[in-house]
Amino acid sequence: MPETTPTKPSPSPLAMPEAWNLVAPGYVAENLRSFESFATEALRLVPPHGDVLDVAAGPGSLSLLAARTARRVVALDFAPAMLDELRGRAAAASITNVDAQFGDGQQLPFPDGAFDVAYSMFGLIFFPDRAAGLREMARVLRPGGRALVASWPPSERIPIFKALFAAMKAELPDSKFGEGPTPLGTADDFRAEMGAAGLSAAITAAGRGHRVTLFEAADRIGGQLNYAAVVPGKSEFKPLLAWFRQMLDLRGVKLVLNHSATEADLRDFNEVIISSGVAPRRAGIPGEDLPHVMSYADLLWGRVKAGERVAVIG
Repeated sequence: MPETTPTKPSPSPLAMPEAWNLVAPGYVAENLRSFESFATEALRLVPPHGDVLDVAAGPGSLSLLAARTARRVVALDFAPAMLDELRGRAAAASITNVDAQFGDGQQLPFPDGAFDVAYSMFGLIFFPDRAAGLREMARVLRPGGRALVASWPPSERIPIFKALFAAMKAELPDSKFGEGPTPLGTADDFRAEMGAAGLSAAITAAGRGHRVTLFEAADRIGGQLNYAAVVPGKSEFKPLLAWFRQMLDLRGVKLVLNHSATEADLRDFNEVIISSGVAPRRAGIPGEDLPHVMSYADLLWGRVKAGERVAVIG
C-alpha cells in the first residue's frame, strides 16, 4: 500500500461543550420531539434493560425513554447546560432512575463490565478520538452486552439538522458547523470503523484469560480499516490500527498472517470465532470486467493506478 503523509483533522466544532451549552434551551424546545422519534427507533432495535449507559446524552432524549424499562440509566455528557436540561425534565416527569453525570465519553469514569446496554445518539460520532469512544463503550459492557451508535446522512438531506447547524453557526459565526462530510455518515464508514470484529474479539478473549490465535489471510491486520486509512480526510483510522496492533501484542495474541485457516488448523481449538470481513461489492453492470475498470480495494491497496480522468460509480 502506498505511504501517505497523514494530516491531523481539525476537531469538529460539535466536539466543544461551549457549542452545546449555547443552544441547550432552544435545542430542547425546538428539536426534542424529532430526536425522541430517533431514540424510540434506537430502543426498538436494541431494547434497554438492566443497567444502561447513554453517552453524550444531551437533554435526555433517549435516557428518559430508556428509564421506563431499565433498572438504572447513567446519562453522561460534557455540556453542563445539557445536563441541567436533562435533570429538569427528569424531575418534571418524576423519573428517579436516571443519573445525569458530567464526563468525557473518551475516558468513561466507570469500571469494566458495568452496563448491560450502551447508546450514543449523534454524539460519539463527533468525538476527536472516536476509536477511544468505541473502545470505552465496549470496555464498560458486560459479556453479551449490546451497543448502538447513531449517525445521520449528509445534513442537507435532513431539515432538522440543517436548521440546528444554522442556529449554531449564528451563535459562533467563525465555526464551520454543517460543513464537510458527516462523521460516520455512510454504512461503509461504520463498517470500516466498527467492523474490525475479529480483532476486537481476539483482544477481548485474551483479556479474559483465553489463549488466542488469530488467523489473517492478508499480510496485515485491519481489513477495511487499511483502505479507509489512506483515503484523504480519513487519517484518524491510522491510530485505531496502531491501537489494535499494540493490544494484540500486549494481550499475547498469536498472530498468523498470510494464512486462511483450514479445518486442520482449527481442530484442536475449544472455540472458533469466524469474522470473514467484507469483500468489495460488484456493481453488476455491463462492462465492469473491462481491463480499465478497477475496485476501490485494488486502487487503495496500490495494486493498480488510476489514469488522469476517472469516473467513480458507487
